[in-house]
Amino acid sequence: DRKSAREYELKATRVAEAGSPDIDHANSMLAFFDADDLRAKGIVDRNGYAHAVTLDPQNQAAKDALALSMPKRPRGRTSFENSKRRSQQPLRSPPSSSPRSSHFCDDADRKSPYF
Repeated sequence: DRKSAREYELKATRVAEAGSPDIDHANSMLAFFDADDLRAKGIVDRNGYAHAVTLDPQNQAAKDALALSMPKRPRGRTSFENSKRRSQQPLRSPPSSSPRSSHFCDDADRKSPYF
């Protein structure tokens, strides 16, 4: 039962001496419980899981939850990489529908890939 486990960890923090590994483990479990309660409400608290792991590196439940809450890297290019790639390509005007262009230029300009 989560409620009784939380009460047990709170008692452990009161009884344990400051700086002992027991208090770090109890505080780690309390941080894990807080983050897990938020996850049950639909809020992923990565910092809460990370804090629990920082307090007790042996807390496997917090490590697993932290690993599952990390966003996965998308495969292929991201939208930022695609926009960066498009911005590096030279700009070209669309081809005109008639042989005569609406702007004034000579034949040398028409052979340019930009007109």
